[in-house]
Amino acid sequence: MPEIPDLQHYLGDLESKDKASRIRTLSLLKDKLTLAPGSSDVGDHSMNYNLIDALANRLVNDPAERCRELSLTIIAECLRDMDPAKIVRSARCIVPAAAERFGSQPFREPVEELRLKLIETCTKILHQAASELSYERSHPITDILAFSLVSALTDRFPEGKRAAATAISNLCRIAPWSINLHFVALMIELSTNLSHQHAKTRLLTLDAIVDVTCVSTICNALPHVFRQIVLPKLGRICMDRSKKVRVCFARSLGVWLVRGLDCITVAEEAIGKSPGALHEFASDLLAFLFMLLSDESREVAARAVSELNVPPVRGLLPCSPLRYFLGSRHTLATSHLQKYIKVVRCGTSPAVCSLCSAP
Repeated sequence: MPEIPDLQHYLGDLESKDKASRIRTLSLLKDKLTLAPGSSDVGDHSMNYNLIDALANRLVNDPAERCRELSLTIIAECLRDMDPAKIVRSARCIVPAAAERFGSQPFREPVEELRLKLIETCTKILHQAASELSYERSHPITDILAFSLVSALTDRFPEGKRAAATAISNLCRIAPWSINLHFVALMIELSTNLSHQHAKTRLLTLDAIVDVTCVSTICNALPHVFRQIVLPKLGRICMDRSKKVRVCFARSLGVWLVRGLDCITVAEEAIGKSPGALHEFASDLLAFLFMLLSDESREVAARAVSELNVPPVRGLLPCSPLRYFLGSRHTLATSHLQKYIKVVRCGTSPAVCSLCSAP
């Protein structure tokens, strides 16, 4: 990173009560920290932590939108190419400051685009510091981020909701223990977003729900939350107007049936091994897959067949392998669907049974 002469002078100017002075100072810092196009000197972006603290303070307390925007831009530039250990140190002040601005409730960041950029910056930090964060079973940075994403999911800005869902999926892979701490709150807000008007939001939300449930199998609340909150929402997804969402739903059902059930053999059960946390919902999940077999879209029906033919799932069926002639899915597939629904209905929830019985 280029040297910044008189850094303390800049830090003092950032506290000025004059908005124009703060904007001028931030613009000068941005120009000094942004490398010229084509420069071969990547520099040292592990800049002075005092400046990081000052910029994080601007994110929270500056009333001027332009100052908050410039502060976030400079922070992003500072993080570029920073090594993971220094990222973690910087994140200790950046993430809490950014997290305070998530969501669209009172006292949050009022500018939609800045709220989106805040979530994206935290997600970038998560990726860059993954090697450091994954060493610890609990870390304040990931715990704060998981908690703040509950508010981010309530954002009225669709892109903000999608960024929050993506951040949750990333957090599941990098710091799943932080997800477990806020499992119920996250699942409530994610399930609410399954009804969002934008298909892209529903897609990313469904992916996030699958990721959260798969890393939260140790949570005692998982069966209750899945039964009371998630399962009732899945019926609408099964009949979603977007083909891409229905394909994603078929894939999600397959993931739940394989990873969530953790199917066991009779021999394994005899030696005391327990099935997965979602094992009691096998019939419900299979019923949804059977419904997708008669979908008007060949792609959706083919995906459902593909998921049913996965060996662990195929072992749950009353007869195996399951074969359908997709060319006549409106007649033959429907008749097969009705036959298999009768087989699994005894184990399904009332909500799923009513969906399966609908004409």
